[in-house]
Amino acid sequence: MPTITRTLTAYRLIHLRHIPRKYLPFSFVLVSRKMSVYPSNNISLYSRISRWPPQVLPYFQIIRLFATGTNNVPEPEDIDIVCRSAFFGCVNQKMREDVLEEYFSSYGAVDNLYLIRNFRGQSKGYGVVVFRNVETVDAVVDGTHKLDESIFKMERSRKYRVVMVEGLPQSYSEEEVRQLFSQFGEVGKIELHKALDRTRSFSLVSFAKQTEALEAVRNATNLGGQTFTVRLTLLNSMKDYTKLPSKRVIVYNLPYTTTVEELYKHFKFPCPTLREIHLRLDYENKTCLAFLQFDDAKESEKLIKEGTTPFGGQRISFKKIDDSQRLNSTDSALFVENIPLELSRDQVYHHFKNFGRIEKCHIKQNKGFGWVRYFIGPDAMAASQEREHAINGHTIYARRVALKVPEKGL
Repeated sequence: MPTITRTLTAYRLIHLRHIPRKYLPFSFVLVSRKMSVYPSNNISLYSRISRWPPQVLPYFQIIRLFATGTNNVPEPEDIDIVCRSAFFGCVNQKMREDVLEEYFSSYGAVDNLYLIRNFRGQSKGYGVVVFRNVETVDAVVDGTHKLDESIFKMERSRKYRVVMVEGLPQSYSEEEVRQLFSQFGEVGKIELHKALDRTRSFSLVSFAKQTEALEAVRNATNLGGQTFTVRLTLLNSMKDYTKLPSKRVIVYNLPYTTTVEELYKHFKFPCPTLREIHLRLDYENKTCLAFLQFDDAKESEKLIKEGTTPFGGQRISFKKIDDSQRLNSTDSALFVENIPLELSRDQVYHHFKNFGRIEKCHIKQNKGFGWVRYFIGPDAMAASQEREHAINGHTIYARRVALKVPEKGL
């Protein structure tokens, strides 16, 4: 059995063995190294969980971890539970569930309430309360709460408050998107993800309440009128768009001596929309990987589907990464290695300043490598034309760590 399967199986046995058998009317199935939960009949899994007693509900989060995975579309029962849920924190750790339930019952009928506990069974001072009506959540979240001299706070669940919008005109600004969706409720964070191909562009719009996001999804057909047609998809959170097509790819198994120029020559014909290349170098372990940024997500998907390709006498592999991940490197920086202890930082600085104005020179002398950053990219390009540099009789190596390709190519 694969290692990941053994780990998940052990995780299931450790965390679920204390639940009485009568509260587990479903079977665990291993599919493609992923743990999934399937009900034993047509009754929804979440409908069963909602009827569990409070002492069993702390295991709810663990079961949800296994129950979600392959299907990104939330079930109606799950959305309903989240809309009626509220998180509370900063309560006295000696507070009991029955005392809290009695307190929240003054606002409205409570279906379930449970405190999060550690492995010793001690309360962590926070938990979740599920009310019978959505209107009760609005009243509870807006109020101030004090119980047994403890002032604690309430917060609405953050799940299912984000909508992915496809089909908006490319010319739409963030303010125009906000104005378009403000008719459904209070709009929070907005992210615009534009591509050269309009069909690959999308926006992320977050609302203050789940009911507002659901209202927007229900009225998607009326948003654009006869001008344009939009499609809305309800997401778990802002992070869920990492499951969508990404325009970035991480490349593994590259030879350590790889340069950004070699990668550009290799990918510029099969991937004409390649715009950025960023190297990550580990001098001590002699490993190298790269990040590729495309203008069209179709090209990144093509590489991921291929899986591997030959490069530099060995096969390299690809993996999709989040579009929001910062790369933290510029095309004006050089990676300098093989620096002996005899060379000082000033000697390296004075040698490379002959190629242009240096913004920063950082050398880890005891480890033998460092970085030289210029103010403009052409100076770094000029310095990287020569792989080997002789400084006071010592040979050191330099290469660019990033390459930004202009629209017309190099």
